[in-house]
Amino acid sequence: MDGQDEILRKTGESADEPSWFFSGYDCDSLALENVTGFAEYFLPFFANHMNARLELRTKSVNLKVLEKTTPLPNVVTAFSFTPDEISEQLEHKVPPVSARIRVMEKIAKLGWPVGLRIDPLIDCMDFEERYHNLFDQLFANLPPDSIHSVSLGTFRVPASYFKKMEKLYPEEPLFAGKFEKRGNSIGYRQEIEQDRSAFCRDELLKRIPKEILFQCETSVKEPG
Repeated sequence: MDGQDEILRKTGESADEPSWFFSGYDCDSLALENVTGFAEYFLPFFANHMNARLELRTKSVNLKVLEKTTPLPNVVTAFSFTPDEISEQLEHKVPPVSARIRVMEKIAKLGWPVGLRIDPLIDCMDFEERYHNLFDQLFANLPPDSIHSVSLGTFRVPASYFKKMEKLYPEEPLFAGKFEKRGNSIGYRQEIEQDRSAFCRDELLKRIPKEILFQCETSVKEPG
């Protein structure tokens, strides 16, 4: 059974409700589009099956496949963002925030629904100023009716992964934060997580309706 057959099977199981499928969590499918042709292959399929919904999660500026395709209301391109200074320090080899915003605005104005993923929130000096500025950048020229959803998610990773990451990158600024173990995951201390999330939520609600703002769960499962 190939991917399209499996999507049809899943969609058929819940014919009364749309079924969502997600790409870009383990790898950025749009960044690799020139190699895989993933979007070019699947977009015509989703154009013919409106009860199936696709989210393309990306940090890429390689969106030519969307620019040359008629916009589909059931395909959401979701862009992940952190403030400029944090992106420069931690998101190695990722296009600058300003470049991602430009391509996001471009496809939004063409008619594609877009999502904003403020995930993970990274605790830092001048947190409130940096995230306030990021939100100003994001919403300055983005058509309001193009925004499908906005989500907030704090930093969380399986404990076993976190230990491996610390050993591999002991000088990484990310690991200077105040973390704690909750269940099987590592995240910021609960008071920090709650404070940072509350600030961002309040800032976002000045810009978008509450119906399209979602808080991601912070617990994760260990692999295996």
